Amino acid sequence: MSRLFSILFLTFFSFLVVTTSASAKRIALVIGNDDYRNVTKLYKAVNDAVAVTRTIRQIGFEVIESLNANRRSFDQKLNYLSSKIEAGDEVLFFFAGHGISFKGRNYLLPIDVPRIAPGEERSIIKEAFSEDEIISVLRERGAKVSILIIDACRNNPFPKKGTRSVGRSVGLGQRSNPPRNTFVLYSAGIGEEALDRLSDEDLNPNSIFTRKLIPLLKKPGLSHLQLAKKIQIEVEKLALSTPSRHQQFPAFYDQMRGEYFLVSSNRKLSKNLVKDRSKTNSTADGSDYEKDRKSEMNALQNKISELEKAIHERNNQAKKESETALLQVPDVKLKTINRCGWFAISYCTESIEVAGAKAREFGGFVIFTSEPFFPNFTNGWFCSVEGPFSRNGAIGMMKLFKRRGAFDAYIKKSC
Repeated sequence: MSRLFSILFLTFFSFLVVTTSASAKRIALVIGNDDYRNVTKLYKAVNDAVAVTRTIRQIGFEVIESLNANRRSFDQKLNYLSSKIEAGDEVLFFFAGHGISFKGRNYLLPIDVPRIAPGEERSIIKEAFSEDEIISVLRERGAKVSILIIDACRNNPFPKKGTRSVGRSVGLGQRSNPPRNTFVLYSAGIGEEALDRLSDEDLNPNSIFTRKLIPLLKKPGLSHLQLAKKIQIEVEKLALSTPSRHQQFPAFYDQMRGEYFLVSSNRKLSKNLVKDRSKTNSTADGSDYEKDRKSEMNALQNKISELEKAIHERNNQAKKESETALLQVPDVKLKTINRCGWFAISYCTESIEVAGAKAREFGGFVIFTSEPFFPNFTNGWFCSVEGPFSRNGAIGMMKLFKRRGAFDAYIKKSC
């Protein structure tokens, strides 16, 4: 393969390139917790985890995912992550769920954390996972880079009216300096609440932090500090757009040596391409260059066609797997809609299992929004719904969903 073809190939696929050594692995643990048993449930943390998993897989991470992790599962996943890390690896940890600050330390809560009253604060240490503990897992195996992204600065799940709360009343606290080559990004600043949604009418399936994080994670040429600064600006602007002008300004702590890029930029490659072309032209009368360029461009076009075919086959296979998985979810009433109308929606997610669980919890059935009768829905989602109704009928069902605990229920029209 000639030098020119190599440069063209790298330019075309630069969005897949990351700044890592040839031998280093990229490993991530992604946890999203919604279904808390003894404290307030959340409704978008699982969606956040699913979205982050999908995104970082695209940029080269091997992902260990855990949705609605109890303490045992949380611990098992951490141990499994530790067993896979080798010296020089790049490791990312993402958590969406409840978090709390207690005595200067931040703790992430599994779904089976017991309700803790004032005077029982030491139970947090036994029942939750400290941020320091997680960093130690990443570092003790010799990881070259450790990144923590924590969307857990939601309201304290243990407040008690009329008395002091357990830990901070809102948000996570300030952490001590992380070890070298560690970067920690929080969804909100010290003591701030991180919003799940802008309002009851906000239909976005992700928290306001994660919806801004996803496109930045895969943006070429963005260093870890540039990513942090951009997400601070974008999240703050979005939070201030709420009627209450909510204050949410993501915090970060940086102990990286130099800059770290999740996805490398193609800008430099493009400059080298122009430079190499001029060198090649200057070595002869141009006829050999033109002949080589035509041959290389044909080879590149063939490669592109092969990749397009592979992508098409992969998408078809994914669709078949989704349809098969739907049939394997126990007790889920999967329904194909053949008429238009209003629907009451209790929950939408990219996870078939989660949609099925919500349908069992709140009532209704599961639909797949890529079907032709749902042009007004986001494609590729599985939703727990009931309908179709008239608009007033859908509103009545939505209220029933909310009484059953689906606090983010809403209505939407198909067709």
